[in-house]
Amino acid sequence: MKDLIMMAVTTHPALHELSSRSKAFSEMTGFSNYIPDPIVKSHYFVRPIETRNGPHQSNIMLSQSIPWPSFVSSKQEQAQLKGEILRHRYAAKKIELSFQVRSTVLTLIALNAEKNIISNLLHSLAGFREIVVSRIEVGRASQTDAAKINIEIASLREKILALNLEQQRANHKLAELTGKTITEISIPRHFPPSYLVPRNMNHIENTLIEHPIYKEALATTTYQGSLRKEERSKTLPKIAVSLSWMNIEKPDNPSMADEQGKDASSVGLSISVPLWSSLSGRTRREDHLVNAKQMDSQRIALSLKRQTANLSAQIRLADDTRSLYRLNIIPNLQKALEIDRSAYSQGTVSIEIVLRDYTQMMAAKARLVKTEKRLVIANAGLKRLGFDSRGDP
Repeated sequence: MKDLIMMAVTTHPALHELSSRSKAFSEMTGFSNYIPDPIVKSHYFVRPIETRNGPHQSNIMLSQSIPWPSFVSSKQEQAQLKGEILRHRYAAKKIELSFQVRSTVLTLIALNAEKNIISNLLHSLAGFREIVVSRIEVGRASQTDAAKINIEIASLREKILALNLEQQRANHKLAELTGKTITEISIPRHFPPSYLVPRNMNHIENTLIEHPIYKEALATTTYQGSLRKEERSKTLPKIAVSLSWMNIEKPDNPSMADEQGKDASSVGLSISVPLWSSLSGRTRREDHLVNAKQMDSQRIALSLKRQTANLSAQIRLADDTRSLYRLNIIPNLQKALEIDRSAYSQGTVSIEIVLRDYTQMMAAKARLVKTEKRLVIANAGLKRLGFDSRGDP
């Protein structure tokens, strides 16, 4: 099981995508990443502009905007939180993928177990058919009995065909998850006893708050608060430092060369202040979004607790039902089948009663397999929520 899960984790494209995106945001935590790039502007006038010092032909300006420290810190925080959110999402996806592999393998084991039950019943019916044939030969039974048992055998073979189809679908799903063909995967014919141990549920509260889905919700709430901080910084004045150079043509009159025609350069500081701001509206909007994310975190916590309670109830019910079938129902049905087979050999009961016993036996064993399947999948569901115990499937 662990090898199959490792194959799925290492080959699934969704996990690779989340890992790459998380690494991309980890590269955006430096201060220099949020300093705006310097801007170079150049103007060339086809028709020079006349100025006091001469015709203005062209100019070049280099400017650098300087962000407020609060803006840069909020951007850094957002990059860190975005990377953290993606890491938690990666962990949650990994857990979900592991659960899909577990549940698919457990489904295949259950199908193998059902097929094994029907195969054993077919073998038992084949032995019983010999008894029927021997009674027909001595004139103590009719051909109708043989036809009825043949119909029962054909019905069981039809059920095996239906199980083969379900098995094929589950095989394809497992191959998609792990990248392995079904010939490379060995599936047991019954649930190992360790899989059927009810999972231990200690430290429920601590486990739930460590679940990556819940931690992702908390990180998303903090991220929304950082966006609110960024909105506030957008209303502050914008500052830029500029260096400019102006090309002025020299005049034709040599006597004016000393006064005109000199290139001009300067260093300047520009400050842009918005005349009005929608700060209050945007802040209220971000406040509502932060509250919404907080409520979503609480919803996820309640959902995890509700899933835990439901799975715990399923495990208790499945474990009790399994014990009932193993210790009571199936042994009694087996005893009744043996008695009725012996009675049919003596001619005291009809074949319908024996076939009914076979049907009830198969139904009870199939119900036991389905109950065990519910138990092991509920155990796997609790593992998805973070609970550990011995006998891990």
